[in-house]
Amino acid sequence: MSTISRLQRVQNAAARLALGLSPREHVQPGLKELHWLPVTDRIQFKLAFLMFLVHNRLCPDYLSDTVLQISDDPGRQRLRKGDGTDYDEPRTRTNMGDRAFSVACPKTWNGLPESIRSANSTAGFKLKLKTHLFNMCFNNS
Repeated sequence: MSTISRLQRVQNAAARLALGLSPREHVQPGLKELHWLPVTDRIQFKLAFLMFLVHNRLCPDYLSDTVLQISDDPGRQRLRKGDGTDYDEPRTRTNMGDRAFSVACPKTWNGLPESIRSANSTAGFKLKLKTHLFNMCFNNS
């Protein structure tokens, strides 16, 4: 059993406790009622927020030095993505490599709509991002 599935089970138990549901009741509507993102979506939220901080230079240099904006790479400036807010997604050969900050954060950031990435404040970004992830999670199921 993976760590994420264990965390999801804990979150489901907490939702059942908070809402007074029985152990046999389905918890997905409860998460929606509590406005809680499932664990995998919460991870995406955290990664995207870290990239927002990197993009707006609101983080320590050691974080911003691990990612490269495509427009900063002279060989890629002429590409269609070279004038936007996309970041380079390094290729890896393993699943463990895909979890690295330098890979996971740009991949999450590049997958967001421009309307979210262009938020002016951290509070505005978080609000737009949570709304987006919430709609993706609960309105598509």
